[in-house]
Amino acid sequence: MKKQFLFLLLLVSQYVHAQSTDTIKFMTYNLLQYGVTTCPGGGAPASVTNKNTWMKLILGLYKPDIYTVNEMKSNIGYANNIKINVLDSYNPAMKVTTFSNVAGSEIVSTLFYNSDKIGYLGHTAITGNVRDIDIYHLYHKNGTIAGDTADFWCIPVHLKAGTTAADAVERGNMAADIMAWLAAHPNVKNYMVMGDFNLYGSTEAAYTTFMNTNNSMRFYDPSGQTTGWSGSNYANYHTQSPRTSATDCGSTGGMDDRFDFILMSNALMNNGLRMKFLNGSYKAYGNDGVSYNVGLNCAATTSVPANVCGALQQLSDHLPVVAQIVVTHKTALDPALLQPQGVQMYVLENPAQDNLSLSFKFTSPSQQEYDLEITDIMGGSIYAQKVKADGGSLEMNLAITHLSSGIYIVSLKDDMGRKLMRKLVKS
Repeated sequence: MKKQFLFLLLLVSQYVHAQSTDTIKFMTYNLLQYGVTTCPGGGAPASVTNKNTWMKLILGLYKPDIYTVNEMKSNIGYANNIKINVLDSYNPAMKVTTFSNVAGSEIVSTLFYNSDKIGYLGHTAITGNVRDIDIYHLYHKNGTIAGDTADFWCIPVHLKAGTTAADAVERGNMAADIMAWLAAHPNVKNYMVMGDFNLYGSTEAAYTTFMNTNNSMRFYDPSGQTTGWSGSNYANYHTQSPRTSATDCGSTGGMDDRFDFILMSNALMNNGLRMKFLNGSYKAYGNDGVSYNVGLNCAATTSVPANVCGALQQLSDHLPVVAQIVVTHKTALDPALLQPQGVQMYVLENPAQDNLSLSFKFTSPSQQEYDLEITDIMGGSIYAQKVKADGGSLEMNLAITHLSSGIYIVSLKDDMGRKLMRKLVKS
C-alpha cells in the first residue's frame, strides 16, 4: 500500500510540474482624439502632454501586457510618443506595432505589447469605408519549449459612432467584415475583438453578429451580461462618460452607456488551446459600480486611487476595459514535447526564394517514418508527406515559388507525437 501511495504521489508531482502558467493583462482604451488639434464638433482636445501625464497614472497602476488604443491620430509618431513618454515609465519592453489606414481616417487604432512576455508574428488589416480593422498575430513567450506555442490574435476596433440607423448599419457591416475574415481563417482559434463599439444596446446588429450562436466562429462576452445594459442596475458595465463637464471634446453626460468591450473566442473562454480567460478579471477600469448619469465620485471611489480616478475623468470620455488571460505551458517533463530521438533536420538556405532545401541525419532504426509538414503562421497546412529513416542521411528539395513571401514553419513529427520545428523565411 505504501509503494502504491508513493507511486501515485510521483505521478501527481510530475503532472503538477509538467505545466507552467503565466498571466497576460489586456487593456483597451479610447484616448479621445489623441494628437488631434481640433475636435470634430469644434474646440480642442487636451494636449498630448497632459494626456500622457494622465495615462502614466492609469497604466502605471494596471501595467497591461497588451494595450490597444482607439482615436489616436494617424501618425506613427504618436504611437512612439505613447511608447516613450508613457509605457517606458512602467515597462521599457513595451513595443509599438504598425497600423493600416487605407480608409484615410484622421484617427486610428493600434496595439502595444510587452516584448519580454509576448512575441509579435505579424499584422494584416481589413480595409473599409469608415476605418480599417487591424488584426495582430502574437504569441506568449514564457515557458515555450519544443514548439509548445500559445498564439493568439487581437483585433482592436473602433466601430462607427452615431445614433442614426445608418450609423448602426455601418457598425453591423464592420462586425460582419470581421466575422467573414474569421470564417476564411478557421485555424485561428485564440482570438479577441476589443475597443470602442459605440453600441446603444445588445440588440444592435454589430453585437448580435459577434455573438451569433449559430456561427462556430463567434465571440463571447466575458462580462456575462449579454441582454442589455441600460439603466442604473447595470451601472458597473458602463464605460461612458466618467465626467459631467470638460473643456475638451467628448461626451460629458455621466456614466450611462456601455460602448467599450473585450469579446473573446470559445477557445479563450474554455481553455481550448492553452489560454483561458481569468474569471472575474473583466472590468470597466475605474468604474465604481454605483455612478449612474453622474461622473465618477473620485472622493469616495474604492475601485482605483483618487488620483487615478481623476486622470480617468480628464483623459477621455471613455473608461478603459481590462481582462486577463491565463496561459498554461507544458514543460520538458511532458514526453509529447520532447524532440524525436535519432533524427536531425536542417533548413540549408534560409531565407529561401525558389526552393526549400532540407537535410536529415538519422541514427534511428531503418524503416521508421516521420511526418513532414509545412504550415503558415496561421497554422494552415501548406505541404505534407512521409519521410522514412534509412540510418544515414537524406537530402530533399521542394519547390516553393508558389508561396507568398513571409514566415512558415517546417516540422518533423514521429509516431509518438514528438516534433522538431524550424522557421522558414520565404523571400
